[in-house]
Amino acid sequence: MIVFTPYLLLTCFLSYIAEQYKNNQFAYFYFALFTALILSLLSGFRTEYNDTLTYISNFNFRIPTQFSDLHLSELKLGDNPGFYFYQFLIKSFISNNPQVFILI
Repeated sequence: MIVFTPYLLLTCFLSYIAEQYKNNQFAYFYFALFTALILSLLSGFRTEYNDTLTYISNFNFRIPTQFSDLHLSELKLGDNPGFYFYQFLIKSFISNNPQVFILI
């Protein structure tokens, strides 16, 4: 958790600066955008935090790459068929790299 402290401090600092420039819409927008970008990349490039390993192993071993292997009708509502289909679309049409899935 100590690894995230510099990012937290940086985003707090950028948010403070953005608040100081709230009258200048151009500067405010870019400070806020940069803050959101840092937080998005930090969460997107994670590899071992919380349930990330579960998502990665599910993406690698449970999600098919062929449409003929996709059996959404066999899934119960508790199995999250929409999320399963979303993962299938990413794995089939974008990349089969689980880190790309986490980043999206």
